Amino acid sequence: MRMQAGQTPPPGSAPPDRPGRDTPASGGEDRRRGDAGREIAVERRAGSTAPVLAVEDLWVRFRTEDGPFDAVRGVTFHVNPGETVALVGESGCGKSVTALSIMRLLPEPQAQIRRGRILFGGQDLARATERAMRQIRGNRIAMIFQEPMTSLNPVYTCGEQVAEAIRTHRRCSRKEARELALEAFRQVGITDPERRLDQFPHELSGGLRQRVMIAMAIACRPQLIIADEPTTALDVTIQAQILDLLRDLQARLGTSILFITHDLGVVAEMADRVVVMYAGEVVEQGPVQAIFRRPGHPYTAGLFRSIPRRDTPRKAPLPAIEGVVPHPSRRPPGCPFAPRCPEARGVCREQPAPWVELGDGHGARCWVHVQEEAREVTAR
Repeated sequence: MRMQAGQTPPPGSAPPDRPGRDTPASGGEDRRRGDAGREIAVERRAGSTAPVLAVEDLWVRFRTEDGPFDAVRGVTFHVNPGETVALVGESGCGKSVTALSIMRLLPEPQAQIRRGRILFGGQDLARATERAMRQIRGNRIAMIFQEPMTSLNPVYTCGEQVAEAIRTHRRCSRKEARELALEAFRQVGITDPERRLDQFPHELSGGLRQRVMIAMAIACRPQLIIADEPTTALDVTIQAQILDLLRDLQARLGTSILFITHDLGVVAEMADRVVVMYAGEVVEQGPVQAIFRRPGHPYTAGLFRSIPRRDTPRKAPLPAIEGVVPHPSRRPPGCPFAPRCPEARGVCREQPAPWVELGDGHGARCWVHVQEEAREVTAR
């Protein structure tokens, strides 16, 4: 069984088999590790145990007229070579701020990294100079944004924009850069690439514009691609095509992907591991199979329950998580999810929850697990 983009398996079940993870795609091809990219992806995964990216205890503070607040609080996760990690959560949970922190694109001085490390290639990006970051952005780390129409410059042709990105990081002539841009267009499956090079963004469909953004991202063969909800503005059919394209490129190039999304169907389709964020902090993370089978945090479980299912009676109300994500300047004193949590206890509203390991790289920040462990110890 293969899900379409946006379709999500019910909670308590593992994601369906995905082409190229452990099962072959149609036609006998392994689309994730297959054909041209199989050796590259496997070699990169096996050849290095060090993460491509390691975010450690990241705190990001915003300064406003109403006072400062922390939009990201103690975020820690890593991305391994050739791996896709999904960063999941509702709007306002800090996903995009985390991504912009990695790229050092925060609106300074209003927003600043006040603590933590962002380790990439043996370098701490949190303390890197702007000159050093210019050599990394678009070269070793690339970013695909949510809305290509506002990300592409309307007064330059698509080919000029991709060629400019190439010339910024590669010593080559304009002609050579154009040829490399043309090759990137071919790699991402843009039809009639020679003509598309000379077209402006407004002349292309939304799906083609997003392919141009992906071409720009892969043009310099980055080690890491940060995809910030790259399919949200696209219809379901084009969304599925873009996901297929990203999987295929990852297999061929061996690139790691940090995929930011709120769509659990996309998570099931793309991710090796999942990092769930709420109110600026990581509340759960682990292998995608473990989280889909047994969510370890009430927030994650609530996200699963709020998804429509085919077997739901026609007039049955859709379950939803009551309330909204708290503004960072008005965080509750204990667990930030406590006001919305159906399992909240007194301690949840008073003290921040500790991190609890649930086994095999799966963990959650929740008092429920602490109390369950205490009962098990007492029973012994």
